[in-house]
Amino acid sequence: MKLTHELLMQYRTPAGLWRKVQLQALGLDWPPLKGWIQRVVGMELTDEQFKQFTGHDPDQRDLFG
Repeated sequence: MKLTHELLMQYRTPAGLWRKVQLQALGLDWPPLKGWIQRVVGMELTDEQFKQFTGHDPDQRDLFG
């Protein structure tokens, strides 16, 4: 599945940020470097990355979003 800007924004915390584990699922170091959003938008996510980033099973993603 391709990571879109919309999907990225949908899974922010209530404070408008992302958890460390979410960014690590995308292969990013903590804290993320400036411009990280532009670098990850468009990347292909494995099912495991999707699950780690969203906390949802990729086979059920339509139920959550």
